[in-house]
Amino acid sequence: MSTQNNQAAESGRGSREAELTISSDFGQLERVRAFIRDFCRRAGAGTPGDDRICDVELAATEVLTNIIRHAYRGEGRGDIHIRLRLEDGPRLVLTIYDWGGPFDPARVPPPNFDGSRSGGFGLYIIGQLVDELEFSRDPDGRNRTRLKMNLAPKNEPQASE
Repeated sequence: MSTQNNQAAESGRGSREAELTISSDFGQLERVRAFIRDFCRRAGAGTPGDDRICDVELAATEVLTNIIRHAYRGEGRGDIHIRLRLEDGPRLVLTIYDWGGPFDPARVPPPNFDGSRSGGFGLYIIGQLVDELEFSRDPDGRNRTRLKMNLAPKNEPQASE
């Protein structure tokens, strides 16, 4: 376990970027959700309870749960590095790095909604919550999951003509 597990570091002007490294432990999930809420509040990208901020928190929880459960096999021995960046729009970019086993989203079967399964919905849920979702693995064996979300308030539906 890294000595950085309980440290958060901010960089950039106006709190537009922040980073956090955690251990691959389910007990860290609430800490990550609080990190996301606090970052968005300080960056002026909404307040806790906003639907889009809640969507970011849920998507991050799903990604982290999959990393802890599958990439690290629930052993709690690896680190997970989280980077938040706020772009103009405002658009939130959440990048999560892990050094666990490789992940190929093409090998994940589509969810079955007939009630026969109690799991296997995480990737589907994440895809429904975010505007863009990317997975990659670098030559050094690091997995990267990148989520992009527009945080601007959604426009009211236009009246039909």
